[in-house]
Amino acid sequence: MLTALTAVALGACSPPTANPPIATHTPVPSTAAQRVCHAADLGAVAGEAGAASGGQTGLVFIFANHSSTPCTLQGIPGIQLLDGRGMVIPTTADVGSRVSLPVIVLAPGHVPPASLRPAYEDLAANQPRPGEAEMLFGWHYICASRVAPAAMVQVRLPGDAGNLLVKVPSELPVAPCAGQLQLYPFATGPV
Repeated sequence: MLTALTAVALGACSPPTANPPIATHTPVPSTAAQRVCHAADLGAVAGEAGAASGGQTGLVFIFANHSSTPCTLQGIPGIQLLDGRGMVIPTTADVGSRVSLPVIVLAPGHVPPASLRPAYEDLAANQPRPGEAEMLFGWHYICASRVAPAAMVQVRLPGDAGNLLVKVPSELPVAPCAGQLQLYPFATGPV
């Protein structure tokens, strides 16, 4: 019995006779090591977000990273509406107090679609593709006929990362009542 225990103990201290298996998966890079997306890295397109209730509607923005390296978006961008002459349309923004602010990693080499289809045709068509991000904003449209519609939206990226000008689809009058907008954070597309 003592001989068997000694053999087991000595065997545990002996060098292995074969090499241990090597891991075959590549670790996912940490978002902490990723750089922040700047306006020059991104392309964006806007389209109808779909129907909401209570006289509300919205715009969805799809952001794509056309640079050669991954980058991240996080937070809620600033929004400024501009009329057809490039003049600022006064607005105020409401942001939820208990909003999650995920870090969204945008894959390199993406180009946003040229346009988004009307939401009544296919809501799923206006979703970001994997590696892209979306951002929504909404407004009350009941008084839209009394408000000048926006032709462009200036998106101010968080952290002084620059501004993007995004054309508003001509068939979608972005004319918020009393200039009030509801803003939402960047979100990810399907995984």
